[in-house]
Amino acid sequence: MRKAITVLAVLGLLIFMCGPLTSFLFVGLGISPYGAFPVVALPAEPLPIPWFGGEELSNTFLTTLIVDVLLLLLFGITMRYARKGTLLPPKGRLANLTEALSEVFYNFANSIGGKRGKSIFPLAATIFFLVLTANWFKLLPGAESIGIIEKPHMASVKAYAPRLIEWGPLAFYTLDGTKPAEVTVGEAYGEGGHEAEGEHAESHGLCEACVITPFVRGPATDLNFTLGLALVTMVMVQVWGVRAQGARYFYKFINIPAIRQGGMGYMLFLVGLLEIISEVSRIISFAFRLLGNIFAGTVLIFVMSFLVPFILPAGFYGIELAVGLIQAAVFALLALVFISMATHGHGDESHGSPAAEH
Repeated sequence: MRKAITVLAVLGLLIFMCGPLTSFLFVGLGISPYGAFPVVALPAEPLPIPWFGGEELSNTFLTTLIVDVLLLLLFGITMRYARKGTLLPPKGRLANLTEALSEVFYNFANSIGGKRGKSIFPLAATIFFLVLTANWFKLLPGAESIGIIEKPHMASVKAYAPRLIEWGPLAFYTLDGTKPAEVTVGEAYGEGGHEAEGEHAESHGLCEACVITPFVRGPATDLNFTLGLALVTMVMVQVWGVRAQGARYFYKFINIPAIRQGGMGYMLFLVGLLEIISEVSRIISFAFRLLGNIFAGTVLIFVMSFLVPFILPAGFYGIELAVGLIQAAVFALLALVFISMATHGHGDESHGSPAAEH
């Protein structure tokens, strides 16, 4: 009986959301007096939060800091229970998911890294959980939609008039999608870093042509995050290579002993130079693969949410959950593979050495 009531309640809510509520919120396709299409911009938006050197903190970096804190808390809770002889806190959905992902990834680390799998696992697992949490965090309600109403940072961005919403004691501003507003170069941010005040701004403290700068935005939609993570990963690949092989590791790139052999040695030397290009291409591949997939998913959810506001976007949220998991796994597994390759000898010169053993 309880299940039947629950099913009927859910169906009733869905009918209400697809019927009266939809017609109330959306007077036209993608046009609403209670919201506007989000700004789709590749660069991260600055927030009015002071940072080092007088710069403003970007919303992607703020989200990265929040994700870091969450991961540190998760690590602290795990260590607390580990010291008591328990691997994880009492069983729950989050604990089960964390334990399952950790176990699967640990097995991958051992199968790929061999005897070095245990030592490589912490770095690869950190990358995995950082990217995974960042990808899933942007799917939370309010992410990339709740923020600060301000003038656009570029004159080319479409802006709208602000609208006050009052629900009893609760009052807040949103954008009126039925009232697009023109933005001139002088009204936008970026011209000397100042905001041009209009008559509406003077009387109401708001802009006339506004956009919403979200507090939370997916870190992986910012090239600074993906490129920085790619650089850190490839630097650690080189560090592991040097730890395993010593200075001989650099013969992989500049094969001086091959030149002394003559003949095919010159070809091996040229192959080493190609390895340098390969390492740089890995950085580019790391950065743009993650950026492209996550940014495209964000745009897809924006578009589908305004084409079909209810029901359908839930399916795309499910897809984004899978994409976020897959992209985190791909990034971390590639890091495992590259580190494992770097710890093994290059060519014939490493045969029989400890570095070439598993």
